[in-house]
Formats: sequence, structure tokens, C-alpha cells
Amino acid sequence: MSNVEPELPLRTMTNAEGEKVTLYPIEFGKNALNVKDELIIKNVTHSMNLQLPQAPQGNRKDEPLVIVGGGWSLNDTFNDLRKLHFERRPIVALNGAGNWLLERNIRPSMQMIMDARPENIDFLKEPIPDCKYFLASQCDPELFEMVKDRETYIFHLCSLGVDSEEEQLLNDFYLGRWKKIPGGGTIGMRSIGLLWGLGYQLFHIFGLDSCLSPEDGSNHAYKQDWNPTDSPAHTMEGVWCGDREFTCTKWQAVQAHQFKEFIKSTDGQISLSVYGNGLIAHMIKTGAEAVVKEREDGSCCMVTI
Repeated sequence: MSNVEPELPLRTMTNAEGEKVTLYPIEFGKNALNVKDELIIKNVTHSMNLQLPQAPQGNRKDEPLVIVGGGWSLNDTFNDLRKLHFERRPIVALNGAGNWLLERNIRPSMQMIMDARPENIDFLKEPIPDCKYFLASQCDPELFEMVKDRETYIFHLCSLGVDSEEEQLLNDFYLGRWKKIPGGGTIGMRSIGLLWGLGYQLFHIFGLDSCLSPEDGSNHAYKQDWNPTDSPAHTMEGVWCGDREFTCTKWQAVQAHQFKEFIKSTDGQISLSVYGNGLIAHMIKTGAEAVVKEREDGSCCMVTI
């Protein structure tokens, strides 16, 4: 993220001490991948040659779907999630949420993973009966080996961008017959885009917080300590949305920005309910459009999301 000179008049807010502070707009830069470009190319080349079916484009479906991410609020919203499970709503698990659900006797209908790192294999070690698996083409080969005897579909992110070597590989292999899944830089965002492409339009979303827990500072509802971007060095304190203050990692702030932009791009074609008390749920409930971050010098900057 980099500061830019505002073209519109500056805004002010009152901080916790009752002092007036100035809000400066800032902009987001390009998302940083958590692996090198060369690994993305290697993984995509491998997965394409497995000749797995691509995630299909589906007709419109009016039934609601439940998306379960790994955010800390899962532990606070489990009763709501269990109620939807008993109503036989299809459940989609993202990353390690699959294991979390199985530990609570809930079998997801689908599981989705997009991260390119091999550590993600831990999310797949327990087979889920009658579950469809969706893996991004950039996922590590070990993940595809783990699910080789399960119903598995491949989807594409083209993380390296337009006119990249990755895009050329996909075009050459599929003869242009592939689709980039819309969304943002996290599986929480891309899952909505992927499921929208499958025909779903009504979503109940759990564990998509985009902030740290106000109780204990946790990020996930389960232990996951191999993300360096979850460390204190990547934490933004003094982040505001409407009338509430949040603490976020940098990737969570970006995700909140991408969430608003993606929902706007769907032009009202999807409807969603976000459960919990996190940043994205607060955005939905209040319609707030700004996150405010306190700088080291005591001033604040505004991130329009």
C-alpha cells in the first residue's frame, strides 16, 4: 500500500481521546504471492497434464449454499452453522475448515483449496465421503496426488496476470477454453466467484472475518501457525470500519477491500449473509465504506473499501 495525495477534501474523525484527526486516503498495491513465480508455473504445468475436468459452468440454482472459511468467528457461530446443516443446506469447506467440520460431525459437500504451498496437504489427509474437491491449478502436486482417487475438479486463478507465461500455458493447453475465476487474493474471495460460476447465487458465509479476534488476537478457529503474514510484523492496529475498531493483518485489509469491489462487480446477481462479528460482517450490516488506520505519528489514514 502506498500513500497518494487526495483529490477530494480531507475528512476528520474523533479518536478515542476525543481528539480530531485527519483522514488521508490510501490505495492498495499489487497483491504479493506467497511463493515464487517459478513455482506457480511448475505447479500449473503439472496439474494441467493430469487432465482433470475443469470446474463446470452451471445453470442458475435457487438453493442457498453455505461457505465455511477458517476464521476465528466459527467458534461463535457454530449453532447457526449447525442449524443450516440440519436443514440439509450444501456446505463448502475452504482449506482447513474441512477438518474443523469433520471434528464436529459435519460432512461438507465440497472442499476448495487454491494456495500453492505444499503445507496445504494437511487439509486433505482425511477423506470426506461424497465430497467434491476443487483445487486450483497452481496447487502443489502433492495435493493432487492425495486426492487422485476422489472426485476432483481443477480451476484457474492465473495469479501471474494477463499476458504472463502462466496465461500462455493455459491458452496453449486448453486452446483458450478455460476461465479465470473472479475474486481476490484469498480462497474466501475466489470461492464465491467459483460457486457463482457453478450457478449458485445465495450464500451463507461463515469464518470470513478479515480481522483478528478481539478476544485473543487469533486468526483461525483452529491452529495454523505456518503463515508468516499472520505474524505481528504484518499486523495493522487501529483499523476502523464505521464506528468500530479492528485489528487486521495486511492481507485481511486487502481482502476487505477486494470483497467490496467484487460484490459490486456482480451487479446484484448474488445475495449473501455473513455471520459473526468480524470486519466483513460489520461492513455488510452497516454499509460502512471506510477503514481507518492510525499511523505511527498519531495521524490516521482512510482506506476506502
